Amino acid sequence: MRQLEYVAALRFARKHRRRALVDHEVYKRVAESSADIDAASNALNGGADLRGAAIASSLVGEAIAQHLIR
Repeated sequence: MRQLEYVAALRFARKHRRRALVDHEVYKRVAESSADIDAASNALNGGADLRGAAIASSLVGEAIAQHLIR
């Protein structure tokens, strides 16, 4: 199942590309603030091929652990 926040972000990005929903500099700042996007951007700039790659996030901390450990 796709993560809803990524589905929404992708939908927004595609709409922004077609219709310029927000100032492009604002859009770039939001997109570049993601650590996942930053890591992918650095890899691409370093010549990596990301086709077929996946992004996974880890959730760490007591507040999260109580919801995951049963």
